[in-house]
Amino acid sequence: MDKVNRALFHYHSSDVSWCEDKYTMNPYIVEFLNTISNLPILFVALYELLLHSTNMKLRLTRKLQQYDETLMSADNLFLLKLAFLCIPLFSIYFHATLSYAGQILDEVSILAFVILLDDKRGIQCIKALISLACLLIQPSLNRYVLITYGFMIAYKLFFMHKSEIQSLYGVRAVLLALTGFSVWVADIVFCMNMPFSLHWAWHILTGIAGFYMIKLFE
Repeated sequence: MDKVNRALFHYHSSDVSWCEDKYTMNPYIVEFLNTISNLPILFVALYELLLHSTNMKLRLTRKLQQYDETLMSADNLFLLKLAFLCIPLFSIYFHATLSYAGQILDEVSILAFVILLDDKRGIQCIKALISLACLLIQPSLNRYVLITYGFMIAYKLFFMHKSEIQSLYGVRAVLLALTGFSVWVADIVFCMNMPFSLHWAWHILTGIAGFYMIKLFE
């Protein structure tokens, strides 16, 4: 529990570090590639959130067809898109500083996104409690908890069929997420034997996968 008592916002106060060389491009950015690789997903997520807000206003005035809320309510879809926006935003902060505060914000935003994809309230609460407890007690292990949750959601999405296009979105999301996971593992396991880091590719692959996951519920 001594981790809780550390300065949350200090550089390198997190126990988690990735394979990328530090301070290669800027004295204020610890992991440059891992930081800027979030920007494309950030812009996509911001566009999706603004588009959703605009569409909701049009639907209120009946100028646009109402959402099909069979799979997810419009309000929950908005929250899902908000969580999707927070992931690259907080990941930028985390990789730029490797601070414990950055890690908390980064992983809680991922947790929120994963939980919102699950429609079982009891399971949502259990997932949240396990992850938050791990983040407080043993922060370096929480990333593996989140990866496990990701596999559970990927399994659900792969077998969730509603229309042909949504089935295609589900397959794309799962394949991209699995490819991203392979990159994530390689960056950890083979770090010492690689000429460059791969974690930045995980951001892009899983960011696109997250986009397709959202499209499944629209």
